[in-house]
Amino acid sequence: MRHKERIEKIKSLKSEGFKVVKDHPDLYISPDGRLYNLERKWEYTIRSKPNILVCGQLLNVPKLVLQTFANQPYRTHQHITFLDGNRSNMNIANLKYSNVIPSKQVNVDGERLLMAIRCYINVSKRYNVKDIFRTKTYLLSIVKTRSFISSHFEDMYIGIFSEYLEKTTAIRKDIAEKHVITIFDCHNIINGFINQLVDEILQDLDTGLLEIKDFRKRTRKPASKLTYREFKKFLAELRQEKSI
Repeated sequence: MRHKERIEKIKSLKSEGFKVVKDHPDLYISPDGRLYNLERKWEYTIRSKPNILVCGQLLNVPKLVLQTFANQPYRTHQHITFLDGNRSNMNIANLKYSNVIPSKQVNVDGERLLMAIRCYINVSKRYNVKDIFRTKTYLLSIVKTRSFISSHFEDMYIGIFSEYLEKTTAIRKDIAEKHVITIFDCHNIINGFINQLVDEILQDLDTGLLEIKDFRKRTRKPASKLTYREFKKFLAELRQEKSI
């Protein structure tokens, strides 16, 4: 772009409320999340995920809006809250950084968790989500299938959740000590990600992308071996038959 043409375009963008993005002199952003690249002479199209690739760097558009118009530092590992619940509404008035860790105890609804697990796994009717080892095994399988960890790589503390699932011997107390956080915070972090995973699965269930699987059929147990008393009785009867 020629110098004169560039100046005219910058004036036009500023008249529409655009500002230059910090550390990216060719990138301009508006208060509602529109992005224009001066060098390429085109406006970005934001798709399902509000991220763009600039010079090999993946940038989150809502965070750029907060950085540019609210003077808030770009927080790589912190989640964004959309106040009206609409993730496509990236207006500055609709955005804020989420609390890092909830101050109130976060719990998991067992019925919703079971329903989410059954969207992927044929569990036994006797299975109880309070069976921590089995539940962690199921969740790890689902997380890998959905690429949940990689899709939430920007979320703060996602590594703690991943560590909790992948290390079968890892308990919340040990993880809390390792990461220098309280057991209460560790509990909230892990349960928060479980709830987020459940919400995403059940949303796919509601839209018809998933369906609940049947319970696993019980297989007949093989005949049990003779007890020692039964074996002695069998031998006695055998001897008696031989003596007749």
